[in-house]
Amino acid sequence: KESALLNEYTWLGNRYAPQSLFDNDNAIFLHEEYSIKGSDIWNDKVKSKLWLYNLHYIDDLNSLNADERIEFHLSYVLRWIDENPAFIGNGWEPYTLSLRIVNLIKWCSRNNIRDQKILQSIAHQADALKQQLEYHILANHLFSNAKALVFVGIYLDGELGKDCLSKGLCVLKQEMEEQFLQDGAHFELSPMYHSNMIEDILDLINLHNHYPDTQLSNLIEELSKKASKMLTWLTFMTHPDGEIAFFNDAALNMSLNLSELKEYALKLGIEGHYREFNGTTHLKDSGYGIVSSEHFKLICDIGKIGPDYMPGHGHADVLSFELSINNERVFVNSGTSIYGLSNERLEQRKTK
Repeated sequence: KESALLNEYTWLGNRYAPQSLFDNDNAIFLHEEYSIKGSDIWNDKVKSKLWLYNLHYIDDLNSLNADERIEFHLSYVLRWIDENPAFIGNGWEPYTLSLRIVNLIKWCSRNNIRDQKILQSIAHQADALKQQLEYHILANHLFSNAKALVFVGIYLDGELGKDCLSKGLCVLKQEMEEQFLQDGAHFELSPMYHSNMIEDILDLINLHNHYPDTQLSNLIEELSKKASKMLTWLTFMTHPDGEIAFFNDAALNMSLNLSELKEYALKLGIEGHYREFNGTTHLKDSGYGIVSSEHFKLICDIGKIGPDYMPGHGHADVLSFELSINNERVFVNSGTSIYGLSNERLEQRKTK
């Protein structure tokens, strides 16, 4: 059965991602460049799991210069479909499904892609995701699952689209109540994941702006309030150099920075009180203290590691601090360079 489009629209979201796929059959993720020739690359046990996940996300579809490489992207997407049979390997795990589905829908919409093989694959991927939502992980993973289902529900026609939209909105409503604290923080207390969550929320608002006559409209007021409060929190947790502080799992260039997120929000008509002010601020719900003046900014962790049932992105960093003098970072936490089980991962999460 052919997948029909439910809504005709052109995705006009901002694009900030750098190019990561190249026509010399190389890919660069996490500052590591490898050849991606051969159908065994998708689940290559020599590569790190996180590197392979990035290969499957296909963020490159919506990168800065993507408009110049539509034919290249078309061949890459068709290659992914041919070399990744259903339910086999990294590409069919729910988190990779979630990110890739959204990327595919944005790309198809922006470039008027009507290839039935691709549309049918999006439907198959959505059906697979719908059956394995990440209730065992929860937090940002489950929110990403729900976001992808909503994108599918507004993009694809038929019973699958209706089911995805209904399920996605139900999970979104539950998780919006669970995952966001009163001071604006995402409850995993990682500035990096917090930034990713802001982008997710802005994407959902953008989707609604394209098609307001859907059930998503019931959540838009709450999503807009969350975006504004989250941007305010991120302002406090950003150094004078414009980049995030390294509390819990955090690294540079793995999420949009404050200025990019503010630009995206402004285009969607979301305005907030994002201006830094001098003095002392206690973000009591998330447990961070900020002392700032014209010449310095100190950010201190005086709160919990994170939600008790989800410490996966937490570090043993209570009472640690970061300090910038003028526009230079002087004291910082290590940040995160690696996931998985390794001594380096343990060192980055330890108190010392």
